Amino acid sequence: MGRLSPSPPSACARPVSLLVSTTASMPLSHHLKNPGCDPVSACSCHQGSAPHAAEQMAEDFIRAARALFLARNKRNMRVARTDELTGLSHVCLHTAVCIGLLASCDMRAGVVWLESANRRGKAWREDLSSTDVLLRLQMFFREADLEFLDELRDPSRTSLSAATFATAARAAEEYKLSDWVRTRNLDGTAIPTARLIDEYQRRLAEQPPSVRLRSVPWTANSTGRNWAFRWRRSQGAMFGKLRTEDDVTLPEKREKARGCVV
Repeated sequence: MGRLSPSPPSACARPVSLLVSTTASMPLSHHLKNPGCDPVSACSCHQGSAPHAAEQMAEDFIRAARALFLARNKRNMRVARTDELTGLSHVCLHTAVCIGLLASCDMRAGVVWLESANRRGKAWREDLSSTDVLLRLQMFFREADLEFLDELRDPSRTSLSAATFATAARAAEEYKLSDWVRTRNLDGTAIPTARLIDEYQRRLAEQPPSVRLRSVPWTANSTGRNWAFRWRRSQGAMFGKLRTEDDVTLPEKREKARGCVV
Protein backbone atom coordinates (compact mmCIF):
# COMPACT_ATOMS: atom_id res chain seq x y z
CA MET A 1 0.00 0.00 0.00
CA GLY A 2 1.31 3.37 -0.90
CA ARG A 3 1.36 6.57 1.10
CA LEU A 4 -1.93 8.32 1.51
CA SER A 5 -2.22 11.56 -0.44
CA PRO A 6 -3.30 14.67 1.42
CA SER A 7 -7.03 15.21 1.47
CA PRO A 8 -8.38 17.80 -0.96
CA PRO A 9 -9.45 21.11 0.49
CA SER A 10 -12.98 21.41 1.75
CA ALA A 11 -15.57 22.72 -0.64
CA CYS A 12 -16.67 25.40 1.78
CA ALA A 13 -13.17 26.81 2.35
CA ARG A 14 -12.96 28.69 -0.96
CA PRO A 15 -16.34 30.48 -0.74
CA VAL A 16 -15.55 31.62 2.80
CA SER A 17 -12.20 33.10 1.83
CA LEU A 18 -13.78 34.59 -1.29
CA LEU A 19 -16.49 36.25 0.78
CA VAL A 20 -13.95 37.85 3.10
CA SER A 21 -11.83 39.21 0.28
CA THR A 22 -14.90 40.43 -1.57
CA THR A 23 -16.27 42.27 1.45
CA ALA A 24 -12.94 43.89 2.11
CA SER A 25 -12.49 45.04 -1.47
CA MET A 26 -15.95 46.56 -1.85
CA PRO A 27 -16.64 50.09 -0.53
CA LEU A 28 -19.04 50.66 2.30
CA SER A 29 -21.30 52.84 0.16
CA HIS A 30 -21.88 49.93 -2.24
CA HIS A 31 -23.33 47.76 0.55
CA LEU A 32 -25.46 50.67 1.76
CA LYS A 33 -26.83 51.41 -1.70
CA ASN A 34 -27.22 47.72 -2.68
CA PRO A 35 -28.12 45.78 0.46
CA GLY A 36 -29.44 42.81 -1.54
CA CYS A 37 -26.51 42.33 -3.93
CA ASP A 38 -24.59 39.05 -4.11
CA PRO A 39 -21.05 39.63 -2.76
CA VAL A 40 -19.62 36.69 -4.70
CA SER A 41 -20.88 37.86 -8.08
CA ALA A 42 -20.04 41.47 -7.23
CA CYS A 43 -16.42 40.56 -6.63
CA SER A 44 -15.70 40.24 -10.34
CA CYS A 45 -17.07 43.75 -10.93
CA HIS A 46 -14.60 45.31 -8.50
CA GLN A 47 -11.48 43.28 -9.10
CA GLY A 48 -10.20 45.79 -11.62
CA SER A 49 -11.23 48.89 -9.65
CA ALA A 50 -9.10 48.61 -6.50
CA PRO A 51 -7.96 52.28 -6.57
CA HIS A 52 -11.57 53.43 -6.92
CA ALA A 53 -12.64 51.18 -4.03
CA ALA A 54 -9.88 52.58 -1.82
CA GLU A 55 -10.93 56.14 -2.61
CA GLN A 56 -14.55 55.32 -1.87
CA MET A 57 -13.65 53.74 1.45
CA ALA A 58 -11.61 56.81 2.36
CA GLU A 59 -14.55 59.07 1.57
CA ASP A 60 -16.86 56.90 3.64
CA PHE A 61 -14.43 57.01 6.52
CA ILE A 62 -14.19 60.80 6.34
CA ARG A 63 -17.98 61.15 6.34
CA ALA A 64 -18.34 58.78 9.29
CA ALA A 65 -15.61 60.58 11.24
CA ARG A 66 -17.26 63.95 10.56
CA ALA A 67 -20.67 62.67 11.67
CA LEU A 68 -19.11 61.29 14.86
CA PHE A 69 -17.37 64.61 15.51
CA LEU A 70 -20.59 66.59 15.06
CA ALA A 71 -22.56 64.27 17.34
CA ARG A 72 -19.87 64.47 20.03
CA ASN A 73 -19.67 68.24 19.69
CA LYS A 74 -23.46 68.54 19.99
CA ARG A 75 -23.43 66.43 23.12
CA ASN A 76 -20.65 68.53 24.67
CA MET A 77 -22.52 71.74 23.90
CA ARG A 78 -25.68 70.33 25.48
CA VAL A 79 -23.73 69.38 28.60
CA ALA A 80 -22.15 72.84 28.74
CA ARG A 81 -25.60 74.47 28.62
CA THR A 82 -27.01 72.30 31.43
CA ASP A 83 -26.62 72.65 35.18
CA GLU A 84 -25.38 69.31 36.49
CA LEU A 85 -27.10 69.59 39.89
CA THR A 86 -30.61 70.27 38.60
CA GLY A 87 -30.65 69.23 34.94
CA LEU A 88 -31.94 72.70 33.98
CA SER A 89 -30.31 74.86 31.36
CA HIS A 90 -28.15 77.71 32.62
CA VAL A 91 -30.53 80.23 31.03
CA CYS A 92 -33.46 78.71 32.89
CA LEU A 93 -31.49 78.65 36.13
CA HIS A 94 -30.44 82.29 35.73
CA THR A 95 -34.04 83.25 34.99
CA ALA A 96 -35.21 81.60 38.21
CA VAL A 97 -32.51 83.41 40.18
CA CYS A 98 -33.51 86.70 38.51
CA ILE A 99 -37.13 86.12 39.54
CA GLY A 100 -35.99 85.57 43.11
CA LEU A 101 -33.95 88.78 43.04
CA LEU A 102 -36.88 90.82 41.71
CA ALA A 103 -39.12 89.28 44.38
CA SER A 104 -37.12 90.84 47.22
CA CYS A 105 -34.44 88.11 47.08
CA ASP A 106 -36.96 85.37 47.80
CA MET A 107 -35.77 82.35 45.83
CA ARG A 108 -39.06 80.58 46.45
CA ALA A 109 -40.43 82.75 43.64
CA GLY A 110 -38.00 81.11 41.24
CA VAL A 111 -39.09 77.64 42.36
CA VAL A 112 -42.77 78.53 41.85
CA TRP A 113 -41.97 79.65 38.31
CA LEU A 114 -39.95 76.52 37.58
CA GLU A 115 -42.72 74.16 38.64
CA SER A 116 -45.49 76.22 37.05
CA ALA A 117 -47.67 74.43 34.52
CA ASN A 118 -47.53 77.48 32.24
CA ARG A 119 -43.74 77.41 31.90
CA ARG A 120 -42.13 76.08 28.77
CA GLY A 121 -38.87 74.21 28.77
CA LYS A 122 -37.25 71.22 30.36
CA ALA A 123 -38.18 70.28 33.91
CA TRP A 124 -35.66 69.59 36.63
CA ARG A 125 -34.36 66.10 37.31
CA GLU A 126 -36.96 63.56 38.39
CA ASP A 127 -35.03 62.58 41.52
CA LEU A 128 -35.16 66.16 42.87
CA SER A 129 -37.86 67.83 44.91
CA SER A 130 -38.83 71.47 45.08
CA THR A 131 -36.84 71.76 48.31
CA ASP A 132 -33.71 70.50 46.54
CA VAL A 133 -34.17 73.04 43.75
CA LEU A 134 -34.72 75.81 46.30
CA LEU A 135 -31.45 74.89 48.01
CA ARG A 136 -29.70 75.00 44.63
CA LEU A 137 -31.03 78.49 43.90
CA GLN A 138 -30.05 79.71 47.35
CA MET A 139 -26.57 78.24 46.96
CA PHE A 140 -26.22 79.91 43.56
CA PHE A 141 -27.31 83.21 45.12
CA ARG A 142 -24.75 82.94 47.93
CA GLU A 143 -21.84 81.87 45.73
CA ALA A 144 -22.45 84.18 42.77
CA ASP A 145 -20.51 87.37 42.28
CA LEU A 146 -22.34 90.50 43.45
CA GLU A 147 -21.67 92.27 40.18
CA PHE A 148 -23.20 89.37 38.26
CA LEU A 149 -26.33 89.49 40.43
CA ASP A 150 -26.65 93.25 39.97
CA GLU A 151 -26.36 92.87 36.20
CA LEU A 152 -28.81 89.97 36.20
CA ARG A 153 -31.65 92.05 37.64
CA ASP A 154 -30.82 95.19 35.65
CA PRO A 155 -32.70 95.18 32.30
CA SER A 156 -30.03 97.33 30.65
CA ARG A 157 -27.13 95.03 31.64
CA THR A 158 -28.65 91.59 32.11
CA SER A 159 -27.43 88.60 30.14
CA LEU A 160 -31.03 87.47 29.63
CA SER A 161 -32.94 88.39 26.51
CA ALA A 162 -35.56 91.13 26.64
CA ALA A 163 -38.42 88.63 26.42
CA THR A 164 -36.90 86.41 29.13
CA PHE A 165 -36.36 89.34 31.48
CA ALA A 166 -39.96 90.49 30.92
CA THR A 167 -41.08 86.97 31.86
CA ALA A 168 -38.97 87.13 35.02
CA ALA A 169 -40.43 90.51 35.98
CA ARG A 170 -43.99 89.30 35.46
CA ALA A 171 -43.35 86.10 37.46
CA ALA A 172 -41.87 88.12 40.34
CA GLU A 173 -44.87 90.48 40.51
CA GLU A 174 -47.33 87.60 40.37
CA TYR A 175 -45.47 85.80 43.15
CA LYS A 176 -45.62 88.87 45.39
CA LEU A 177 -49.36 89.03 44.71
CA SER A 178 -49.69 85.37 45.70
CA ASP A 179 -47.90 86.09 48.97
CA TRP A 180 -50.51 88.77 49.74
CA VAL A 181 -53.36 86.39 48.86
CA ARG A 182 -51.90 83.65 51.02
CA THR A 183 -51.73 85.98 53.99
CA ARG A 184 -55.39 86.94 53.53
CA ASN A 185 -56.39 83.29 53.20
CA LEU A 186 -54.72 82.46 56.50
CA ASP A 187 -56.79 85.21 58.06
CA GLY A 188 -59.93 83.50 56.77
CA THR A 189 -60.64 85.73 53.76
CA ALA A 190 -61.17 84.48 50.20
CA ILE A 191 -60.12 86.94 47.47
CA PRO A 192 -62.57 87.26 44.57
CA THR A 193 -61.35 87.97 41.05
CA ALA A 194 -62.31 91.65 41.04
CA ARG A 195 -60.42 92.35 44.25
CA LEU A 196 -57.46 90.32 43.03
CA ILE A 197 -57.17 92.45 39.89
CA ASP A 198 -57.60 95.70 41.86
CA GLU A 199 -54.82 94.73 44.26
CA TYR A 200 -52.53 93.78 41.35
CA GLN A 201 -53.15 97.13 39.66
CA ARG A 202 -52.52 98.99 42.92
CA ARG A 203 -49.20 97.25 43.45
CA LEU A 204 -48.02 97.97 39.92
CA ALA A 205 -49.02 101.62 40.28
CA GLU A 206 -47.21 102.08 43.61
CA GLN A 207 -44.05 100.18 42.63
CA PRO A 208 -43.81 99.94 38.84
CA PRO A 209 -41.49 97.15 37.62
CA SER A 210 -38.34 98.00 35.69
CA VAL A 211 -39.93 96.84 32.41
CA ARG A 212 -43.43 97.07 31.07
CA LEU A 213 -45.41 93.92 31.77
CA ARG A 214 -47.59 92.17 29.24
CA SER A 215 -50.98 90.56 29.92
CA VAL A 216 -51.83 92.95 32.74
CA PRO A 217 -55.58 92.85 33.55
CA TRP A 218 -57.35 96.17 33.91
CA THR A 219 -60.96 95.08 34.18
CA ALA A 220 -62.94 92.22 35.65
CA ASN A 221 -64.35 91.17 32.28
CA SER A 222 -63.57 87.93 30.46
CA THR A 223 -59.97 89.01 29.85
CA GLY A 224 -59.46 89.65 33.54
CA ARG A 225 -61.08 86.36 34.50
CA ASN A 226 -58.82 84.49 32.08
CA TRP A 227 -55.78 86.20 33.59
CA ALA A 228 -56.97 85.27 37.08
CA PHE A 229 -57.40 81.65 35.98
CA ARG A 230 -53.86 81.54 34.58
CA TRP A 231 -52.51 83.23 37.69
CA ARG A 232 -54.15 80.67 39.99
CA ARG A 233 -52.80 77.89 37.83
CA SER A 234 -49.25 79.26 37.90
CA GLN A 235 -49.30 79.83 41.68
CA GLY A 236 -50.89 76.51 42.60
CA ALA A 237 -54.05 78.22 43.87
CA MET A 238 -57.67 77.26 43.33
CA PHE A 239 -60.97 79.04 43.01
CA GLY A 240 -63.25 78.26 45.94
CA LYS A 241 -64.65 79.38 49.28
CA LEU A 242 -63.21 79.25 52.74
CA ARG A 243 -65.24 77.74 55.57
CA THR A 244 -65.22 80.23 58.44
CA GLU A 245 -67.20 78.07 60.88
CA ASP A 246 -67.93 74.40 61.47
CA ASP A 247 -70.83 72.71 59.75
CA VAL A 248 -74.03 72.38 61.74
CA THR A 249 -74.56 68.76 62.75
CA LEU A 250 -77.77 66.90 62.03
CA PRO A 251 -78.92 66.79 65.70
CA GLU A 252 -78.46 70.55 65.94
CA LYS A 253 -80.53 71.07 62.79
CA ARG A 254 -83.31 68.90 64.23
CA GLU A 255 -83.21 70.75 67.52
CA LYS A 256 -83.49 74.11 65.78
CA ALA A 257 -86.25 72.85 63.52
CA ARG A 258 -88.15 71.50 66.54
CA GLY A 259 -87.94 74.84 68.24
CA CYS A 260 -89.37 76.62 65.18
CA VAL A 261 -92.45 74.42 65.00
CA VAL A 262 -95.55 76.20 66.22
